[in-house]
Amino acid sequence: MYSILLISSNSSPKGGGERYLIYLCRGFLKLNYHVTVLLSNISYMDTWDGMLKSEGANIIRMDLVPLVNRNLRFITSIFDFKQISKIENVCIQLNPDFIIVNQQYDEDGLDYLKGGFELLSFKNNFSFTYAHDSE
Repeated sequence: MYSILLISSNSSPKGGGERYLIYLCRGFLKLNYHVTVLLSNISYMDTWDGMLKSEGANIIRMDLVPLVNRNLRFITSIFDFKQISKIENVCIQLNPDFIIVNQQYDEDGLDYLKGGFELLSFKNNFSFTYAHDSE
């Protein structure tokens, strides 16, 4: 059985990307994949937490800086070593076969990407996907 980690951008309460993650979660679970979703512990993510749990996903909530709270998003995500380390530790601990990151803009989320890339040194057949949310 494959293990998949879905990471939300936690970008806004509108939840366009989170809706996308629900559809992905539903599909992967039908394929008997083990699905874990990483969400911020910001209160507006509570609804998405509940919806993803009701689909059957395992949820990890942690203190992550959402995109909406970042000034100069590109720069601050590159140098947010604390967040990179948190995400890296989750990725190493779960050791998923695939990671899918939902980000709002192409230039955002380098902290999520850098955190996930640590697995490349552990796995030969590792896949990392960057999903662009156009909302």
